[in-house]
Amino acid sequence: EVDHTSLSQKIKLLKPENRFPLFLNLLSCFLFMMNNYIIEPSSAYYAEALGSSDALSGIMVGAAPWFAIASAIVYSYWTNHNYKQPILLAGILQFIGNLMYSSAYSYKSIEMCLIGRAITGLGAPRVINRRYVADATPFELRTVASASFGLATALGAALGPGMAIILDRIEFEFYIPLVGEHYFNGMTGPGYFMALNWFIFTITILLTFSEPTRSGLDELKQREDVMESPSSKRNALLENNSTSYEGTACDANILDDAVVCLKSTDTLPTTSQNDSEDDCSVSSDTEDDKL
Repeated sequence: EVDHTSLSQKIKLLKPENRFPLFLNLLSCFLFMMNNYIIEPSSAYYAEALGSSDALSGIMVGAAPWFAIASAIVYSYWTNHNYKQPILLAGILQFIGNLMYSSAYSYKSIEMCLIGRAITGLGAPRVINRRYVADATPFELRTVASASFGLATALGAALGPGMAIILDRIEFEFYIPLVGEHYFNGMTGPGYFMALNWFIFTITILLTFSEPTRSGLDELKQREDVMESPSSKRNALLENNSTSYEGTACDANILDDAVVCLKSTDTLPTTSQNDSEDDCSVSSDTEDDKL
């Protein structure tokens, strides 16, 4: 049966307190994927500028996903109890990691660059985002929310390299007190640009994000309770027996866990055998009378 419910009607099923946090989770997924791919066009040149081989550009790109695997375990457990704290930590780690990645140019340190990329991996929020979609969206909206999650992932991965090309056209120097002079160019620009985005995102989370109502998780538990209830088992057994045992006589005293069915055909051989024995006895009596 085709569901003709419009998207606007489905969105209304989402609790009001869960709507803006859902948007923020999708936004963080977009930013992380953009963060992963924005350094690809300039990573080889950056490795050479830091006095290392351009072969290390692969490690620069792959460090974040590697460390994201380790952080995913922690975030998965943490989100059982709280959403705001882990996503705040993820935003802070992303901000620090991108600053270190770009500042490595001023210190000519490949180690600082790789550590910055590792920290961005520890701040990977995708497991938080996916968990939020599963826990805070109702069943009717689950497909739309999952599709939005995939769309945010694809857009981030596609716009990352494109933004790197735009940033390559911008070049200037700036001075930070107590830190010194820094450079914004095609190699450091992606890190500074993403650090600014993550800073704005983290402040927004701090001021506006509220713990969601886990309506999706509650709905799943209700469905499991209904399926595990004795009445549902009884109804399921009745349906199975009604389709599998046609022409059978079922006992009225139905247990909660099983239905005892007695096939009417099972009694037919006994009846016919008794009738034949009676016929034989009658015929033998008539023969005796004749004699």
